[in-house]
Amino acid sequence: MSRGRVLVIDPDPQLCELLAHSLGRAGLSTRTACNAVDALHLFESAPPDLVLLGLDISTPAGLEVLQTVCRRSQTQVIVLGSSRRDEDVVRGLDLGADDYLVKPFSFHELLARIRARRRRTAMEATTSISPPPAMLKVDDLTLNTLRGTVSYAEQPLLLTHTEFRLLEYLVGHAGAVVPTRTLLDAVWGQERPVGPDVVRVTMHRLQHKLNEAGARDLLGKVRGVGFIVRVAPT
Repeated sequence: MSRGRVLVIDPDPQLCELLAHSLGRAGLSTRTACNAVDALHLFESAPPDLVLLGLDISTPAGLEVLQTVCRRSQTQVIVLGSSRRDEDVVRGLDLGADDYLVKPFSFHELLARIRARRRRTAMEATTSISPPPAMLKVDDLTLNTLRGTVSYAEQPLLLTHTEFRLLEYLVGHAGAVVPTRTLLDAVWGQERPVGPDVVRVTMHRLQHKLNEAGARDLLGKVRGVGFIVRVAPT
């Protein structure tokens, strides 16, 4: 595995040290933090490619770190959580995480998840034949696919990495109903650890942000089928 930058954040210093050692042997450049203050300082000073977040996201500290990372960058986040309940896993994903792994976990599974996230990122960063258009536009919504930015009526929208990819795919197929399963494969990939509910909760979060920006009728849902970016008739 080629070198990549990973920030491990966990209140257990022994776990941080163990993960840093193991990830280093796997070819990853790893830094660690045991609290939110140190974590945010490291994140701001040198943004990583991936964050492993072991702070409890039901606490103010864990929630602050997750929301800050998702709000200020498209850095991918894998939550290392203690709860196995489906609602807690979905909540973590709904808050902006890209993946959720329950403690205690196998290091081999964690490494597989990291590889899957990095493969997905690498696939998006390269093009096989022709590159996607740098700008996608529907109504007053504009996506800059090179910069990973979104604006509506010239006002910027702060989206997570996953929200951006989901919206990008839908806008790229504007006017057509995209099946939920297609979105799951296109955005989360074949290695996805979750089911169709993750599309629903991410769409709910995305719809809320678009509503706040004034784009209330842009996204639509076709019950039992999928989702659509509506195009005004010409």
